[in-house]
Amino acid sequence: MTKFRPFLVSGVFLLTLAVSDALFPAQLDDLFDASVPVAGKESGNREGGLRDALLAVLVKLTGRRDIAEDPAAANLLGRGRSFLQRYTYEERENPPDPEDIFAQPVKEVLLHAWFDAVALQRAVRVAGLPLWGRERPTTLVWLAFETDGNRVLFSSHTAGNLDLLTKDDVFENPVTIIQQSIEEASSRRGIPWQFPFLDDEEKAVIGFTDVWGGFSERILAASERYATYGILAGNIFYAGEDRWSARWVLYTEHSETQWQVLAESLTAAIDAGIDGTADIYGEKFAVDTAIAGHARFAMEIGGVATLDDYARVLDYLENLSMVQGVFVNRVLDGSLFVDITVLGDAVALEQAMAIGDTLATVDTIELVIDLDDPDSVQQDSVLKYRLQH
Repeated sequence: MTKFRPFLVSGVFLLTLAVSDALFPAQLDDLFDASVPVAGKESGNREGGLRDALLAVLVKLTGRRDIAEDPAAANLLGRGRSFLQRYTYEERENPPDPEDIFAQPVKEVLLHAWFDAVALQRAVRVAGLPLWGRERPTTLVWLAFETDGNRVLFSSHTAGNLDLLTKDDVFENPVTIIQQSIEEASSRRGIPWQFPFLDDEEKAVIGFTDVWGGFSERILAASERYATYGILAGNIFYAGEDRWSARWVLYTEHSETQWQVLAESLTAAIDAGIDGTADIYGEKFAVDTAIAGHARFAMEIGGVATLDDYARVLDYLENLSMVQGVFVNRVLDGSLFVDITVLGDAVALEQAMAIGDTLATVDTIELVIDLDDPDSVQQDSVLKYRLQH
């Protein structure tokens, strides 16, 4: 547990995913690798580390932090070597406990493992586990924090200004702890994020008090320039006796979810916000492979006027994780006509494409053919999109 010298602290932590019609997804490059601490480089420690690394990958890949409790996942964890591509070791020095004046920095050995993306995704589908692809909504983090009379509204420049809070030791500075906690929790759950710029334009719309007080209209107005997905607002304060109280509210589209925690550290309070957000997104975007079949759609994409447009559309479709195949039928009068095969159904395809700004919906998505039941043609329609320039 991360600690620093006790002092009365209260604060507000806001993790904001601003609702917008233009949503930019991030393609995760580290979805199939993970670093985990190990006791040493001996074979016994290595095997345990490889299992822990695979579990960390499965948490990101399924969107479920409790995936280890699923019997289907236990089988995969027992076959970790069959998915392993390579591994390395690295050493890092963690800061000493600031409560102990005699404590020394603690050296830690990390095992970093990479797993085969194709083989692991296939195994997840066969096991009937949820599958959440590389496309993830980006998280905009608004954070207001107050300690010892100092007030900080976090921005993309805050990290370089550790003297904003009067702590001599960088390792016990709350600014450092907060940023590192967000980075580690977001990486662990596969949730891309960023702080706001907080430039003059934003300062005219929002200030510390607006974030501190959770004034949603101000937060939404300041977030319009960012292409993220929803809004998670919360408050966190030091409750005494090494406890941090945090309350979170996540707004996505037309839904609202709330949860509260009494955490043993500032890090744990922040983790609760990131984990809660990732749980909700995993539930929404992960495909339930236990019931999902394959479906094929006819699709028309307008606004394809050049070879670059053509390549951009195909590259986008072929790199969607749920897409199993794309067949080009023809290009006619600035429109590209394709047949696309996906894992899941119309709703899953709509959700996957909704977090991107490459294609804009023109017509409502409707199922054409269920490949698991080829005779069940529901409607001979074409899904219509337009390439965004």
